[in-house]
Amino acid sequence: MRSSRITPELNDDNHYKDIKRRFESLNAQRLKRSNADMRQSQRQFIEILPVLFHVNHPILPGYVSKETPAGIPNYSLSSTSINTLKKFFRSFESKKRAYRKFEILAIYLMGSSGSIAYTKESDFDIWLCHEHSLSLAQVDELQVKAKGIEDWARDL
Repeated sequence: MRSSRITPELNDDNHYKDIKRRFESLNAQRLKRSNADMRQSQRQFIEILPVLFHVNHPILPGYVSKETPAGIPNYSLSSTSINTLKKFFRSFESKKRAYRKFEILAIYLMGSSGSIAYTKESDFDIWLCHEHSLSLAQVDELQVKAKGIEDWARDL
């Protein structure tokens, strides 16, 4: 007799929600472990990194132009992020803005962070995922922005 093992259907919404929940839980644990090993300046950088790509403001590192892609879906600035940002940029004012579209799909912290291989001397490997419909000029501006943020972060 064949065992009747229950397997989720590929289109089962609950199955995907469970996978997402487990991924987010693992990610939160990795970030917590990384934060415990980071210097304060590194923790501050990780705290404001999403803000730097969500908000396109001339006062922030990596600003290229008002046309530079920005906005991360389902992201909103926390009071912690705003307070951390103001430590570096005192005149920054957070304004609620309704984005018509979100051009930055995700930011991923890759590499040794959150693992046993992480040390205080480790660098951060970051993957920036953007909307596939961006023009070549927009992708170029996004690269210039990312390089500007990287240069600024190196001085922390």
